[in-house]
Amino acid sequence: MSINIEIQGTDYRDKFLVMEFYIKTDTFIEASSTDTEAWLTEPADKDTDGDGWNDYKEIFIEGTNPISPDTDGDGAWDNYDRDPHKDVMLEIKELF
Repeated sequence: MSINIEIQGTDYRDKFLVMEFYIKTDTFIEASSTDTEAWLTEPADKDTDGDGWNDYKEIFIEGTNPISPDTDGDGAWDNYDRDPHKDVMLEIKELF
């Protein structure tokens, strides 16, 4: 899958806004104009990253990265990680 965008201009600081694009898949989830982020997962595989959590759970329930088995990069796969959003194995807090 790829998205080709042609920018005509010579200034590398030019900005552009993609107003609309379509990705053909075998599944469909309605998007709205307020949606600003998307994951490009493998539609034929319910668990794109193979970490034991299906893509739906990672995106809509856990908020983890469905294309990386270790969202926070701490060496523990999301489904085994105590907090898959923090890159720590042990959290230490001051007592006072």
